[in-house]
Order: sequence, then C-alpha cells, then structure tokens
Amino acid sequence: MPKRSVLLAATLAIAFLAGVVPAKAVGPDGYITRREALSRSSVRTPAGHYWTQYPGNPNNHRLPKEPTTWDLRDWWSTNYDAFATKGSSFPLIFGGGSLQVTAPKPVTIGGRVLGQNPRFWTWDNWYARDFGANCKYSGECPNPKSAGAAEFMVPTGDGYGVSYDFTAEDVFDFFKVRPHGARHRPRFKVAGCEGTNVRDDAIENDWLLDGTVKDCLFDGVFQGVSLGQNSSGNRHAVLRIEDSVFVFRDMLHDDVDNDHWYVQENDWCRDLDRPWVPSSTLCPHGYPDPRREDGRAHGRMFKMVNDSLALYQFGKVVMHNVTICYEETPVANSSLADDLSWPANGSVYDHVTVVLSKQRPTVGRAGYDGDRDGDFTDLDLQPNPGRAVPTGITQTRDWGVCSAAIAGWHAVHPGR
Repeated sequence: MPKRSVLLAATLAIAFLAGVVPAKAVGPDGYITRREALSRSSVRTPAGHYWTQYPGNPNNHRLPKEPTTWDLRDWWSTNYDAFATKGSSFPLIFGGGSLQVTAPKPVTIGGRVLGQNPRFWTWDNWYARDFGANCKYSGECPNPKSAGAAEFMVPTGDGYGVSYDFTAEDVFDFFKVRPHGARHRPRFKVAGCEGTNVRDDAIENDWLLDGTVKDCLFDGVFQGVSLGQNSSGNRHAVLRIEDSVFVFRDMLHDDVDNDHWYVQENDWCRDLDRPWVPSSTLCPHGYPDPRREDGRAHGRMFKMVNDSLALYQFGKVVMHNVTICYEETPVANSSLADDLSWPANGSVYDHVTVVLSKQRPTVGRAGYDGDRDGDFTDLDLQPNPGRAVPTGITQTRDWGVCSAAIAGWHAVHPGR
C-alpha cells in the first residue's frame, strides 16, 4: 500500500476510535452547510427583539476578521422603519457604508424582519419616503430611507455570503448582495427563505454575481430578480434558482391613471417618474403610462436594464422546479428592457411553471393579458422579441397550481 494511503487510513482509524466524524465543510453545491456553519470557531447568537441595526452601522461597528456565522434563530427586528429617528432600511447589514466595510464569508441562519412602513404606501412612497407629496425619487427627497433591503451583504474579496432560513415582510428589497469593488466576484446563496409583501426586488443581484436561490417562497413580491443595474455586464455569471415559488401580487402604485408628474425646468422637461429620460420640449400632457388603471401593479420575474446586448449581457440563468404566479400583466418602465422577459445566453429552464391570473372583475382587478388583446383566458406569456417562450416553461391559467405550490412550501416548513 502506498505510504500516503497508509497515513490516510491511520488518520481515519484514529478519528473513528476517538468518536470523531470528519465534518463536511461544504454541501454538494459548493457552499457551506448549516451544520458546518454552526460549527465555526466564530458564531454569534443574538436573541430577542431588536430596534437597532444589527450587527451595527458598518461605518462605526467592526465586523469579525474571521469567517463568522450569525445564528439568528431567536432574533427578530422591527428596525425597518421609514423615519430616521426610529430605524433604517437596512436592519441586517454585513458590510458596506462609506468606509467600504466587508464581511469575510458571512453566514446567517434564521432571523426575521418585520417592516414598519404603512401598507397603504405606494411604490413611489417607498422609494422617496415622502407620502407622494412634493418629490418622488431618492435624489429629490431629504434623507430617503425606505428603498433598502431586509438583509444586505458585502462579502470580502472573492468569498461568499450565505443566508439560510431568513424571513421578512413589509420591506422594499428582501436580499441584496454587493462585491467589494468591481474586480471582485463573490458568490451568494439564499435558501429556505420566506418573503411577504416585498415592495420591490426579492433578490437584487445588480452586480451580476454567481448565486443560488433555493427552496424559497416569495408570497407577495413586486419584482423577482434584478440583474445588472450596477454592472456593465458579466455574461459568465450563473444564477441558479431551484425549488422556489414567486407570487407576484398587485400592489399599490402611483401614476396608474396615465398621469405623470412633470417639472418644467427652463428649456427642458423633467418627468419625475422617469428623471433619467430628459426632454428638450415642453412638458407633454396625457403621456401614456403602462401601469394598470386599477391603481395596483407588479413587475416581472427578471428586471433587466435596457441595452442593445441585453439578451446576452446578464449571464446565464438555470431554473429548476420553479413556480411563478402573475396576478396582473407586469408593468413596464422606460429604464428597463421591457420586452426582455427571460435571460438568454444559454440559460436553462427546467420544470418552470408560470401561472397567469384570469380577469377578476368581482374584485376590480385586471388579471394577466400579455398580448393586451383583451383576452384573459389564452396562454399569452410574454416571450423575448422575435422568440418563442423558452423551452422548459409551461403556462397555465389554473391559479390552483399557485395555491398548491404555496401550501407545499409551508408543508415542509412547519411553523412558518
């Protein structure tokens, strides 16, 4: 027997006799497991109700230098609050801030955030935190606080960030991840999560990082996954979404009656709904707005910034066993690639079911009409321009499929 094999056999024998079973550092997907994360030398176990940002403002709170697990199973927070005197829009934050703090391979297990902003707020109220009074977007409003995320990670270097079994409701974004500078490409994983009344993105991956979203339920979300808004493109990124449910609920939204807020500024017109689209003409009247006339709206599974190469610049998506439910036709937005519903670039869609809601006149709601022909019964899921709906995606008008998917997730996550 080779000397190396003899040494390995001896090591395993000694471990067995000592009652020690070698721990597996990573799971089959390459990320640290829950069990291994809880066995780290650095584990923090906060508990109880928190009103303040945790672990703390990254500008004045030092994160551990070693890879750390935060066991949040007995931790919950109401720190997601619109008003600066009461809270912030980043109640759970690992890195970031003006000092560009990073977290070495952070892992969280459990945790719950209960947002405190009123449910009658529209999307624009959230983004501007002004009750829709005199301004709408964060650049035009004092001290905007609401357009944040329940959990935010900036992993160190090319490491990773993992979130297990996190729950949040009444928040703007659910989970955000950022690299420490454009040259770094950390990975991320979000698994076993549950988000309710998420008023913007379930997952914000605007730097196009490799990631995995697995075994999650988003029952009430405005947008699914945001891709590439802060990146020039990383076509090699791979985002895996598995065994998850995304239910797009129609939510209160401003400017759904074809009106816009305009400001005439000298020789050009600024549209407060689209401040990034300047015009050299006088402010128009009756400018068409694609948002629903019933005062409610939601977005779509993938939010992609408009670009001539948009079909290919957002990396590769691999989806398996995913249910997507649309209560209405997704709204458009002139800053986004409205016609680009599904990333290409070799993306794989396997056992993906999209449920399209029928018209609901009894509750005054529109339903899904992808081709906008007034028919709320046909299977008219929006494909990419000039292309068919990707292979592996099945359409149905049976909302019972969505209800069963929600119930199935709760059945394997008792108590949530």
